[in-house]
Amino acid sequence: MIKKLLLPLLLLPVLTCFAIEFNPIWYKMPPGSHHLNHAIFFSEPLFIKLQTLGITEGSPVLVKNGERNLELRVYSSLRTENTFSMNQENGKKLNLRSGSNKLQIEKLSPTQASLPFRPLTPLIEAYNGDNQNWQGYALGAPHGDCDWFTGEIAQIFTQLSKIPSIAVYGCRFPYRGIWYDCNRPLTKPAANRTGISGISVENFRIWTPKSHGIYSAYQQQVFELADTQPHNRLTFLTSLHGHDLSVYLNNGRTVSKNVIEGMGIGFSKDQLRSIKKFYKKEIKKYFPNAAPLYFGNLPEDKSFYVQGKKSYFLYSAAGTRLTGTLQADRLKYGLHLETPNSLRVKVTSRKKLAAFLAELYTFTDTLIKTPKKQLCLPEIKDVQEVRPKQFVQSSFFQMGSALVNAWDNEKPQHQVFLDDFYLDRYEVTTAQYSKFLNLALSKKLIFVDGGVVYDSHNKTNVILKTSTSAPLSQIHFRNRIFSYSPEYANHPVVHVSYYGAKLFAHFYQEQLPTEAQWEKAASWNPQTKIKYKYANQSNQIINKANIEDSQDPYEISQVGTSPVGFFTATSFYGTFDMSGNVWEWTSNYYDDEAYRKRTQQVTYNPDGPQQGSMKTVRGGAWNFEYNAARTTMRLGVNPNFTSVNIGFRCARNGQK
Repeated sequence: MIKKLLLPLLLLPVLTCFAIEFNPIWYKMPPGSHHLNHAIFFSEPLFIKLQTLGITEGSPVLVKNGERNLELRVYSSLRTENTFSMNQENGKKLNLRSGSNKLQIEKLSPTQASLPFRPLTPLIEAYNGDNQNWQGYALGAPHGDCDWFTGEIAQIFTQLSKIPSIAVYGCRFPYRGIWYDCNRPLTKPAANRTGISGISVENFRIWTPKSHGIYSAYQQQVFELADTQPHNRLTFLTSLHGHDLSVYLNNGRTVSKNVIEGMGIGFSKDQLRSIKKFYKKEIKKYFPNAAPLYFGNLPEDKSFYVQGKKSYFLYSAAGTRLTGTLQADRLKYGLHLETPNSLRVKVTSRKKLAAFLAELYTFTDTLIKTPKKQLCLPEIKDVQEVRPKQFVQSSFFQMGSALVNAWDNEKPQHQVFLDDFYLDRYEVTTAQYSKFLNLALSKKLIFVDGGVVYDSHNKTNVILKTSTSAPLSQIHFRNRIFSYSPEYANHPVVHVSYYGAKLFAHFYQEQLPTEAQWEKAASWNPQTKIKYKYANQSNQIINKANIEDSQDPYEISQVGTSPVGFFTATSFYGTFDMSGNVWEWTSNYYDDEAYRKRTQQVTYNPDGPQQGSMKTVRGGAWNFEYNAARTTMRLGVNPNFTSVNIGFRCARNGQK
């Protein structure tokens, strides 16, 4: 096993032992701290007293409660009360009781301590495998901070299968405002609360140099372990995560959902169905009552019952699983498995899960080497080069959702008035965007560096990624000319950023639709005053939109978009594919609380907040479950981000 600290450790001097006594109250563990395991957390005032003895965060100390003692590492919880925290198991060893406890903390020198010093610093653990037989294969636990079990599972997995694996710790401490995700290029910055800095995290994510450094180091290690050059793609990677997937109810109760959230990259839908069947059959050998496996994001449409009432399981991270080291552009094949506590917490469960994963890799290897079905596609008429517009007449409409199972950011439903506008009948296609890029290049509006197209007037703004930088992009750049894959000419353009969508719209004297314009065109019938759940004139979506497992003829390709207009169901206003196919950029900055901030009886032509770190996308996509294709569903995405499932359409204000 190789252990590498991303930041250098400070050497601890050998000192004489000192001790200090407290009478603190035992409090629950801080969120995001359980992976530290052998740890005790003191509130900030108590931790400051420990620092007077030369004790720093991550230092091993001897904790005494009467006749009992236990060696633990000490950390600050940034609380202001007279409290301390540790897990129940260690609490039992020390015979602690709820309420006040008399504790003595004794400093240990490096020669006295059995636990190594462990600061809040990212740590990578890599386990070497047999590259002769498994070159290009790896298993990664990108943030073992969910718990310390995923790294242990990775280690056992390598021992059993001889496939290399890697785990990362020290990236997530949300109670300290530290949240660097090694599996995707996103990070949550610390919030500044009164009196304490970094006690919480905001509900948005940004890409920073520090998170990029952690992400890059992990990614490099994955390729080294798999004996694969970084400019090539890994053959197969499974990204293993641990999560206590929970629903928080209004009464404060927590209901856990025993499911595995899965995402698959590179596989045809038939292959994913085969993996699901294999899981369902083989997992029973290890776990007779194993959690079911769902592909897509967590299936918000799966209902369950709480105290006899029907409820739904919601998961707010929709859309992030196609990025980071599990992104399609770095892998030929990839699986993301978000595993519940029932598969990881017990020691016996960890060994069983590792054994099953070894079997899964052997099965998947066979699946990968089996030729895919030949693609047999229906003939599609070309979309007009001049993009047809649909007129949306001024009127009031109900914005937001009144559904019980809608997300909080879709509520409350409220009345909005919009002036006349026009909206593209179809999503902007690959052929249309490629033509625009050549015109923009000739006018020096853009430049290309390393296969990435940038804005000439703001050189940090990504416009689009070509196939050189994102192999699954359908637009190419060779000899200073943009071209496209002919078979994707009439498919929606992908790997385009918000800035790329905006530049296209402005080039043609148009704009991106506001969230309100997009939602009205997708959902509203002004004649009947009916609001549709999906972007067609019914509340049905199966076989009417390109969504996860729609079984359309295009889903067996790696980028499972369909030609615009292939699914003939339209909204009342005649727009196609506003549910499914690709998420669509809007002009609004994303604000989770946007609707709750609208206090007027009627909101006129809302254009959202004037600043923010994310832009809102709408409509769901080809690799998302059908509930994500609801007309009121809202997600926030970094405007510089590109993906195989995000595109756009344009709008224009004005009367008919």
